[in-house]
Amino acid sequence: MGVQLDIILPPIIVGILIILIFRINAFMMESSADARLINDVQNKADTAINIIQEELRGLNSEGISISTDTLQFSRDAELNGNLVSQDFMFVRDDSNGQLKIFFNDLATGEPDSLVYGLNLRSIDFFALSPQLLRVRVESESNPEHHVRFRNDQQTVRAVSERDFLLRHRSLATQQE
Repeated sequence: MGVQLDIILPPIIVGILIILIFRINAFMMESSADARLINDVQNKADTAINIIQEELRGLNSEGISISTDTLQFSRDAELNGNLVSQDFMFVRDDSNGQLKIFFNDLATGEPDSLVYGLNLRSIDFFALSPQLLRVRVESESNPEHHVRFRNDQQTVRAVSERDFLLRHRSLATQQE
């Protein structure tokens, strides 16, 4: 009995091509999920830095008070045509990584706060010199959002770090 290779080889080649196409497609989906998770975490770190930078605008000459994970400062604000000082405090909530901003509402005079869910692993404030402040933010992916592949043993976790330096002539930092 003779073997006819011209009948056997084409289905084998087509089968191998189909397997390769499915593997490439699965790899592309996995790398897309990785990129999406990393991009999301980087955006959260960028957002935290942008919020802090924006809130530090108008910093007045009374200075700021710094501990490792807390920043307290005053800034000038306008209320009914008058320039008043408004106190702010930035902290990170240890339980869920939220950025919390505490301040006094100028209209009512009551304490108020803003909460940003940014999955922050850490936020550090450093006084490098009397006029130089360094802010470092680390964000990480939420365990519920980790990407899982074929089995639950392989997961992808993302961490992002961002920092900036603020130099201001009237900035008089007090390290605690």
